[in-house]
Amino acid sequence: MSVRRRDFLATLAALAFPLRAAETVPFPAEALTSIALWDDPKFIERWGAFDAKQRIVCRNWQGRCEALGTKAQGASAFFEEGRLRSISILFLDAGAWFGFAQAGASARVPEFLSLHRQTSANVESALTAAGGKLRDVPLGGRQLLKHTGRVARVGDVWARLVVWPEYFVKLSLFRDEDAATQLLAPYRRTQKRDDQVRAFAALVEKSPNGDQILRGIPMLQQGDRAYCGMSALAMTMQHLGLRIETEELAAAAGIRFGSTQEAKTRETYDDAATVGAMRMDRMQKPEWARIRASISAGMPVVVFRRWSQERDFVHTQFARRFAQDPAAVLPRAGMEERKLWPQRGGFAHASIVNGFNAARGEVIFTESWSEQARDRRMRFEELEGTGYMACHPRLP
Repeated sequence: MSVRRRDFLATLAALAFPLRAAETVPFPAEALTSIALWDDPKFIERWGAFDAKQRIVCRNWQGRCEALGTKAQGASAFFEEGRLRSISILFLDAGAWFGFAQAGASARVPEFLSLHRQTSANVESALTAAGGKLRDVPLGGRQLLKHTGRVARVGDVWARLVVWPEYFVKLSLFRDEDAATQLLAPYRRTQKRDDQVRAFAALVEKSPNGDQILRGIPMLQQGDRAYCGMSALAMTMQHLGLRIETEELAAAAGIRFGSTQEAKTRETYDDAATVGAMRMDRMQKPEWARIRASISAGMPVVVFRRWSQERDFVHTQFARRFAQDPAAVLPRAGMEERKLWPQRGGFAHASIVNGFNAARGEVIFTESWSEQARDRRMRFEELEGTGYMACHPRLP
């Protein structure tokens, strides 16, 4: 593996929040059976601080994670308008287990498959022993996203176990049966289209400095996984009311054992949009007018672009500077600087464009790395010069 690629992977690993939580407070077993615990302020505090006014928030468990007698790689909670909506416990995930696929990864496949079989059997057995009468529920609908969840009520919590062969084992917990058996949020299933159009457009925050921005896109951290495109899609679709997570999308795309070599990224984007009662328009290049129109309608845009450490450093430093001095501006790039932008053959990466400032000629973008990678800025000509595909979700 080249020095440059090692540096790239090390950078992402440093930026990403690890799925394996620190050894602090263990995950409480009562959370699997008692809704009362979900509303306990002390339990909510364990997920980390967040602004209760944010529409949708995702937080990782800050401690050891074990459930049903099986160690997990991590757990995450989704809060909606300040209330705990659901919990996902990821027992095993190929992306996290293999990391970014490297030479020799194929030799570890039999070990992972054996662990996958053992983990799925242990979790299902323990869930049944806890009183859960499992029944199969079809999810995803479309060809790539089509999968089966095994749903049961345990105590007063609804559990959904998803075992995707060769990919992951995950248990998700919900307040009610509807949430456990449906991926699309109720308001997206019942609200009229015109009402949805107005509701999404109302999410755009317009600032005196000219920013138009969608704040608080739920952060589904990719971790040390080759999942930037799928995490960006999951974050976008969660914002749009499709309650799907990175692992399902990565499995649907066929990102096997940490490798994106034969991933069906475009097809997965199309399927996710269809399941989310949306359409996904793709442009070969980012277009300034189209991006502004999408953001103004409350629709984030996922842009696939060429990434480099050097440009990421520039964006990170400017984000810090702008936080201290809102009058700071990004200079227009000259010909010599443009030559340094990553081009064909550079590292492929997906970012979420969640805002713009027309007067400053900037897009505002968010990475799937951490809360600290939100609302960065880039001049549009750089996005145009390094981007090679823009995905625009829209209501049909």
